[in-house]
Amino acid sequence: MRILIVEDEKKMAEPLAYLLRREGYRTTLAFDGESGLFEAGAGEYDLIILDWMLPGCDGLAVLQSLRSQGIQTPVILLTAMDDLSNKVAGFEAGSDDYLVKPFAVEELLARIKALLRRRDKPQAQMEFSTEDFLFRPQQLEIETTEGERIHLTPTEGHLLELLLEHRNQVLLKETLFRRIWGYGSDSDPASVDLYVHYLRKKLPGQQIKTVRGQGYVWKE
Repeated sequence: MRILIVEDEKKMAEPLAYLLRREGYRTTLAFDGESGLFEAGAGEYDLIILDWMLPGCDGLAVLQSLRSQGIQTPVILLTAMDDLSNKVAGFEAGSDDYLVKPFAVEELLARIKALLRRRDKPQAQMEFSTEDFLFRPQQLEIETTEGERIHLTPTEGHLLELLLEHRNQVLLKETLFRRIWGYGSDSDPASVDLYVHYLRKKLPGQQIKTVRGQGYVWKE
């Protein structure tokens, strides 16, 4: 597994790369936004650890550029800013997880493993068909009945897969949050609302229904 670390503080980046190599990961370091963006676009990485506060092009701009290019590699955003508005900005830019500095290495390792498991999870069902589109979880791709192809982020794809696996069944917001982000995340259940909003903007039709005070259901 290849991990790109984009972090300008070498005293943090180099020990982190060493620890990840001890865990069996292959790591590449970039110390500013421009080189991080180049590496992410040129190399095939399984995950990116991206610091928000980078010289030149900051982490949020890097993330937005990657997603606009269709690069859907899972991203863990690192930042010292822990207020809700910054978390929302990070998720809106396309991050899959959000970790506030300082953090325990064990927690970062757990987040990495969770994202990689999600990406590599064996697919009990390779495709989901609805009246409006075909969803291929492995490719994180939707193909509409008109032939349009829509790409999803890993978090969007995981959420859609859970909803489609349990059609016509109400999924509690807390259940969705736990299944997608896991325990101990610096995110909060409001992240589920945000990603439902993203899916509704991308998907044809309006089949994700809100069940007030409970959660969401894919209604057919």
